[in-house]
Amino acid sequence: MRRPGSALAIAVVCGALAPACWCGGSPDPLYRIDVDVSLHPYAYDEMLRQMDDAGIARAVNLAGGPPGEILSTLVQLGELTHSRIVVVANVDWRDVDEADFGSRAARSLERAVALGARGLMVTRDLGLGVRTRDGRLLAVDDPRLDPLWAQAAALDVPVWLSTAAPAAYFEPIDDRNPRRAEIEAAPELCLADGRGPRREDLLIARDMVIARHPRTTFVCPALASTTDDLAAVDTLLELFGNVYVDTATALSDLGSYPPDVVRSFVLKHQRRLLFGSGLEANDKNARLGTPAQIAQDGEQIQRFYAAHWRYFETLDPDIANPIPIQSDSMRQGLGLPRSVLHAIYHGNAERLLKLAAVSTADFRSLPRASSTAR
Repeated sequence: MRRPGSALAIAVVCGALAPACWCGGSPDPLYRIDVDVSLHPYAYDEMLRQMDDAGIARAVNLAGGPPGEILSTLVQLGELTHSRIVVVANVDWRDVDEADFGSRAARSLERAVALGARGLMVTRDLGLGVRTRDGRLLAVDDPRLDPLWAQAAALDVPVWLSTAAPAAYFEPIDDRNPRRAEIEAAPELCLADGRGPRREDLLIARDMVIARHPRTTFVCPALASTTDDLAAVDTLLELFGNVYVDTATALSDLGSYPPDVVRSFVLKHQRRLLFGSGLEANDKNARLGTPAQIAQDGEQIQRFYAAHWRYFETLDPDIANPIPIQSDSMRQGLGLPRSVLHAIYHGNAERLLKLAAVSTADFRSLPRASSTAR
């Protein structure tokens, strides 16, 4: 594999912040699965080094693409790591105008799973970017997609369904917008031009899909794109037993809630929460949850992960936001019970993705980056 000249490469010599529990020194070691990363093939070797440093046992690559050479390569790379990195497929929207597009997409998912994909990731391009020949946006709840959602249920694989975005991206870019600095640094995040669908309509359409397909398991990233509205996430999980949410980019907004409120939410829904970071890495750089936050070096990537561990595991009162461009305020940790940490960090993901649980002995012997380098 070609060595990428990326921020991740720098992490090889800057990974001194690795939690001690990665080495299995505790009789009940914490290990973690990051269910929300997007990785270019050239980033795999350095991502393994990064995982070693950050105390991450496994990761789920949500950027596998449709069935083809890239997906096959990513599956093979994952096998070289003994499933330390597993991959999820994506939809090919090029034939969206064909009358049988939903059936084609369903067959494509079947091929992807046969190749080794563990599920499907549908990005927020659905509803905001994918257009038909007449220029209209393809709606999230378009019935033509029903065969795809049904196929996921038939194959018993989860669907990551990313819809809309936090409310700030739909609001005017002014001093009242809490994400102003982030949007100005990455203007493509702005959805406030009024030309697209309303955020509320996108979320309603998502919920219609979930309701129509109760046998399909959906994972809604970034606390269902409502990190700024914990009550809405609670309602979603109460209404639909077939929904999980991951924590990608969530700490930016959760820090504004009283810790007791967040802790109660996590305890209530502990079997439906998955740890996810939102990290993206290609052959040039790593982005920490947003295109506006580029990692400058490996130490910054380590701080990104370490802030998550401190938030979930300790009661520390002065935890910096892992994505500082979204908010520079400090937050207090939740100090979650160890049983809850095990569920969020790995137990729920193992159940969802049918991954073998890692015993203490297995945990110590998982392949390290040096064993898969090419």
